[in-house]
Amino acid sequence: MALNANGTSFLLPSLHTLYNFIFCILASNALVNKPIYGGALYLAGQVASLAVKYLFNKNYRSIIGEKAKIVLYILTCISFLVSLTLIIIYPKAVGIENLWIIFGLVLATTLRSLVFSRMMSSPIAYKMSLVQKRIRLIELNLLFTIIVTALVFSTQSSETAWYLLGAYVISSLMEGFSLRSGKTYPFPKPQTISQAAIKQAEGISSYHVFLNMLALCISAIQITMILIYSFIATSAHTVFFSLLVTHATQLIIVQAIRFILAQKNIKDYGNLLLFGLILWILSLIIFWKQLYKPEHIWRYLSLVSCSAGVMLSLVALSKINNGMSEVLLFALDSDTAYKTRQAIPIIISYSTLQGQMLALIGLTIIAFLENGSSINPAAWQPALILPALVLAALAILTTLRFPLTKHHMQKLHNYLMLTKSGETNIPLQKQLEEVIIRANRRRYGLRLLGRFISLFLGVQVVGSEKVPEEDGISNVFICNHCEVYGPISCYIYMPFQFRPWITNQMMDKTQTVKHIYEGTFLRQEWMPDSWKLPLSKMLAPIINWAMHSADGIPVYKNSPKKLIRTFRETVSYMQAGDNILIFPENPLSEENSLYLKSGVSEFFDGFVLVAPLYHQKTDKACRFIPMYADSKRRRLSFGDYITYNHENDFEDEKKRICTTLRQEMLRLAEVDE
Repeated sequence: MALNANGTSFLLPSLHTLYNFIFCILASNALVNKPIYGGALYLAGQVASLAVKYLFNKNYRSIIGEKAKIVLYILTCISFLVSLTLIIIYPKAVGIENLWIIFGLVLATTLRSLVFSRMMSSPIAYKMSLVQKRIRLIELNLLFTIIVTALVFSTQSSETAWYLLGAYVISSLMEGFSLRSGKTYPFPKPQTISQAAIKQAEGISSYHVFLNMLALCISAIQITMILIYSFIATSAHTVFFSLLVTHATQLIIVQAIRFILAQKNIKDYGNLLLFGLILWILSLIIFWKQLYKPEHIWRYLSLVSCSAGVMLSLVALSKINNGMSEVLLFALDSDTAYKTRQAIPIIISYSTLQGQMLALIGLTIIAFLENGSSINPAAWQPALILPALVLAALAILTTLRFPLTKHHMQKLHNYLMLTKSGETNIPLQKQLEEVIIRANRRRYGLRLLGRFISLFLGVQVVGSEKVPEEDGISNVFICNHCEVYGPISCYIYMPFQFRPWITNQMMDKTQTVKHIYEGTFLRQEWMPDSWKLPLSKMLAPIINWAMHSADGIPVYKNSPKKLIRTFRETVSYMQAGDNILIFPENPLSEENSLYLKSGVSEFFDGFVLVAPLYHQKTDKACRFIPMYADSKRRRLSFGDYITYNHENDFEDEKKRICTTLRQEMLRLAEVDE
């Protein structure tokens, strides 16, 4: 298998074998009217060639974990028995004549595929020009085409022979096209893979999770694609035309997805992968439910959406893979990082082998069960659906553990650029070590809750273009509280990354109940007293979880010594490139001791101390950006920013900043479109 420079090589292990699988289905259908048998025989050949190459090579084998080895050994034994069954028992059971012709075509196809792959992933291919590659592929195609021509024309009628030859040539051309696309890199030789480097990489949590995601997705893709084409082969009246339309549809889906994603600024490919996997699983479930119903349209539509989910997952994986090189460069030295990356094509090949083994077992079950059965052959498809569902579901669970967002990847890139120029940023380095190397995970639960709440809010964001970005200076956003509306609308709709200041009582499990009870429920005169404490106890764990999931910075208002920790953490996060969100209103300044529903209360002005501390550490001028959360007009507005001037007296500057911020926020409150 060749690695493509732009990351689309993830498509290759799924697509180039499919062309041959389709041909073997067509050949078996034309010769003995049993399409599944030809596909199963081809998979048996693929599994055998991959197993010999990888499972019996000590250096390749040492790359995968012990549990994975055990699973592969078990699957290898089962696949061997299944292959013997297909070759010896099945033909006698169903009375297949001229079996050697099918064997010959499958063998020619398997050998051609093996030669193509070896040639395109060899060091020689890396040095070839595109024209040289095409010439070499044409030469190999002609050689195998001559062999197949002699075989089919000497044994079959002219009509059948031309049909088989045409199908073979098309599959050969498509496979050659997929393998020669893009720039290729030589497949690593066993002796070039450093076991020490692999061991070092195992300690990088984010990279380890990525490898698990990759392995599960590649295995599931093998089964899913084989499921789609085997279903078409067993349910369609005109197999050739149906398979042709199916494959053309998939190619259109691939190009459509690429076009759509090129037009959109995808912020987070982890989310895209999660969306693709969910679409993939839901489509398989719908397909399963529609198997026993007479209508065909929903089955085919579910397979189309399933293909879209698969392709979205592949695109997301390839983009994430591109960033893994920088992850390894951060955690390891450059030489070790390069040696570690050599293992990626091996892991993909092992995953391909595992998926094809499971598909081979499923196809063999279908081949035996459909023989002589009065039940629609398509009804046996759960033999393939179930393993695909399980693997895709496991991929979702693994994706939920992947900690890196686009924001982290941008920070990582900036850090590597700094180190390349001889500079350093210790806070950023520590933050990246926490996310990349140590066990970490993303906060999907709070995001899903936010998405659900957004269905009922419908907030309009105004003035976000005023916020400066990409200049290496962190922003401090200042927003009104507006009871709970301000924090909720900021978290869901704010188009910038930030870490909020949160009162420590909301982040301390021992104080959350008391804080909610005294600060919120006791003030609700309409609520029965008997409800207030139980509701506080019920909501406290949820609120505490949400505050921690928001990556908040605890603020100790009643402890000056601990408050120093708040400012230190804040400046450290700003040095690492994080923005800060602060709600500085003083609710005690109002007669009712509550946050205002509209307007802006007086400020606690201590937050301005962040600016001189940030300047002291970075020699950069802190920016304060006013915001206004308007619950009546469902609007979140950004105003003109104010820059801290370190040359002025701090007390004067503090007063100027607080006054200017509050005036700008009040102006935003009065603005009416």
